[in-house]
Amino acid sequence: RIGWEHNGEWYPWGTANIDKTFNPVRAAAFVAAFRRVADMAHRTPGIRVLTVWSPNFERLEPPEVAATYPGDEYVDVIAPDMY
Repeated sequence: RIGWEHNGEWYPWGTANIDKTFNPVRAAAFVAAFRRVADMAHRTPGIRVLTVWSPNFERLEPPEVAATYPGDEYVDVIAPDMY
């Protein structure tokens, strides 16, 4: 799980501001980072990696969470979670 629960404000890689509002700049940075890590993992010789995109289920605001999706070529498993 690369940057799990990214659509909140409680982790440093979160795409929301402290006041819980969506931050498009942070979202774009998250997507770029996710893609970079996924590329490196998928291209490492000798291992098989499945990358997991895991937003927080309680924060699945459609336009906002869609803006954080890295793309099918980078995501192998979609697994929202919630505690």
